[in-house]
Amino acid sequence: MSRVAGRRLLLVLPSGTSFLTFFRGVADRWRDMGGAVAVACGPDLAGHEQSEWPADVERLAIPIDRAGGLSGTVRAAGRLRRLVAGWRPDIVHSHFATAALVAAVASLGMSPGNPLWMATFHGLHATVATTWRSRLAGLAESFSAARMSSAWVLNDEDRVYLESRIGRGVVERVPGFGVGCDLTHFDSQRFTSAERSRLREQLGMSPRARALIFIGRCTAFKGLNVAIRAFEEAARSCADLQLIVVGAIDEVHGTGLSEEEWQRVVSNDRIHLLGWRADVAPWLSTADLCVFPSEREGMPVNVMESLAMGVPVVTFDSRGCRAIVRDHVDGPVVGGP
Repeated sequence: MSRVAGRRLLLVLPSGTSFLTFFRGVADRWRDMGGAVAVACGPDLAGHEQSEWPADVERLAIPIDRAGGLSGTVRAAGRLRRLVAGWRPDIVHSHFATAALVAAVASLGMSPGNPLWMATFHGLHATVATTWRSRLAGLAESFSAARMSSAWVLNDEDRVYLESRIGRGVVERVPGFGVGCDLTHFDSQRFTSAERSRLREQLGMSPRARALIFIGRCTAFKGLNVAIRAFEEAARSCADLQLIVVGAIDEVHGTGLSEEEWQRVVSNDRIHLLGWRADVAPWLSTADLCVFPSEREGMPVNVMESLAMGVPVVTFDSRGCRAIVRDHVDGPVVGGP
């Protein structure tokens, strides 16, 4: 019998969108092995209210403050404690720094090991801290990790840092490349030239157009502002250049663009804002190059998906990105932010 059979897993996530984007496969696998899964999370990101939620995964609402405010964290932690008491999980596994902090506060005063508290940090703020906010976030990450039975990170840079803060024995590096990607799904051979042409036609793109694609939340730290400005500069001398943006506006983190710049983006018929998409593979099939100048990543899934589809990637020499993209092999790795 599987060690998972009969065990109850509670995932704690900042938003429902996080689950749908990264962890639905985890829930499917856990259930296939005989376990039960519930997801405690905040609301979906803007524009995702109608996203399909799997019927066999219970969704438990917590008022999580993705900005990491103290009062919001305390309220969410209180709600999580009540959910843990009612749903009675064997494992509480939080993902991302905000959710990990909520879980750490919720665990205060509870018996260690019952349930088992775990956290995975998908890219620490502390290892790239340049502002007082990021340094404060780094302190919160260390506190959260120290409260866990095990704390997981996605790359060696984060592992070394966190071990220096809370000691060895608790910190583990997720084997391989983070949450990875499904190579059977992200396979360019699944898409015919006719399908690619049809998708391009939907966007009003000519067959000869050169298509760049940006995939990720529309935030400055993900590099949207850099991608937009670089595209505008290149487009002046390349009439066939187009940019596809697949990702949601994040109300917590700004785009890094001025209001004037954003209005210029919205009105540019060569920039296609698709919003969040449950499946990005079809849009990758239309692209010639992925542009992802992110300042910090744990292990960027979108980059893995792009390379799996045979789409080269231009990215910054930043944590996480440089662990995947081989300079001048998978695409150019340019100077950091």
